[in-house]
Amino acid sequence: FNRHPMRLIVALGLLATAVAFTGLDVSTSVSVSSFSCLAGEGYKFVVIRAFCETGAPDSSAPDTIKNAWSHMDYVDVYMFPRCCSSPASQVDSMLSYLASHGITSPGSKPGTYGMVWLDIEAPNAWSGDKNENINFISGLISALQAKGQHVGVYTSASQWDPITGGWGGAGNLPLWYAHYDGNPSFSDFRAFGGWSHPNIKQYQGTTGLCSAGIDKNWYPDGEESFLEFRRKFNISSPVDALPQRAQLTFNATAHRAHEKHERSEALRRFREGQKKKL
Repeated sequence: FNRHPMRLIVALGLLATAVAFTGLDVSTSVSVSSFSCLAGEGYKFVVIRAFCETGAPDSSAPDTIKNAWSHMDYVDVYMFPRCCSSPASQVDSMLSYLASHGITSPGSKPGTYGMVWLDIEAPNAWSGDKNENINFISGLISALQAKGQHVGVYTSASQWDPITGGWGGAGNLPLWYAHYDGNPSFSDFRAFGGWSHPNIKQYQGTTGLCSAGIDKNWYPDGEESFLEFRRKFNISSPVDALPQRAQLTFNATAHRAHEKHERSEALRRFREGQKKKL
């Protein structure tokens, strides 16, 4: 038996903290120096607003995307659409604006991003006709995919259900859900809208940090698992093009995962040996 259960609990807690993968999202301009500071605080990925609920591209997005690549290992964008006028026109507007500033996906750093997350929230800003909302969301997804974009959905049950009536037609896409409980964990998640499991959690709303206004996000299983999640949805891995710092981080994370497996196996063998002695 383990004579030091508290030590084991503390060690497991520290391991879980080390393995988890943290990120942020922003809706305002963020400088290179702020991203440097945020990286120093342990943040690895960022999602940047590229289209506003006013129905226009976010003018701060191009510079913020390019600034982010100086210190973030992964950069995505999100689109806050305006219901319910032409979804294809809104997609074209966003992508054309980014392209006019040298930013495309696929592309090369710093003029690129990985995914487009559709921000589906604020039921009062949507049509009272849920079918109209569903058709609009479907149109956005189709228009983005037709342009070769990798699409995910940012929402929560409290937003998705009033807007779509619980529609499950987007359940095959990655889910980034919001619940401001301050708890970087999926323990609060309950299935909705065709999603049985989330991919990323936004667990804390607007927070001032490193001279930037950020929301805090969490992915549970470390960078190697984060990469596998993105590969599952055919999102190009940036690892080969990462700066040396990030490449070393990735290699170290993979090494820690291997060591964790070896320790688990050693602990299993030890416990089996103790059971045989009893």
